[in-house]
Amino acid sequence: LDRYMDFLRLTADWVWETNAQLEFTMVSQRVSNALDRPPQDYIGKNLLAMMVTDTLRQAAKRRFERMAPFRDVPFDAIDGEGKRRLFMLSAVPVFDRANGALKGYRGAATDITELTKREESLRMAKEQADVASRAKTHFLANMSHELRTPLNAIIGFSEVIANKLFGELNQRYTDYAGDIVASG
Repeated sequence: LDRYMDFLRLTADWVWETNAQLEFTMVSQRVSNALDRPPQDYIGKNLLAMMVTDTLRQAAKRRFERMAPFRDVPFDAIDGEGKRRLFMLSAVPVFDRANGALKGYRGAATDITELTKREESLRMAKEQADVASRAKTHFLANMSHELRTPLNAIIGFSEVIANKLFGELNQRYTDYAGDIVASG
């Protein structure tokens, strides 16, 4: 028994047990870390009634109704400060060995609230980077076009001057025209 109590104290997840009606009969101390309330506040409370989002509640209810083990079902609840927390719920059904009737469930809940926030922040940062990249590409394409048009004219006229197509020029002007063509 001491060994199992040590496991309960050491695990990062909160561990729980319910009866067949999904009312908590045991909740580990870790629930305090996750929801800012002591475990005894949950004894006798219905696990599904804790859930905030109806679609998540209905999905979890369907999983429990199958009376089969499951992992990582989304579960949300309000913490002691009134903030919504998101968990991944895993459970196994417990059956009476004598008659096979459902006695309840045992499970664990992993708090993924902060992980979800970080993923959302990363997704938003990636979207912003993509928008910035598209804006930069658009800007450079426009600037390239805007610069190329007059630059082509300058290079063309400087080639005409450097090649003396309309007659001789001062050598200094011819050199300048050659520099313009080479720089262009």
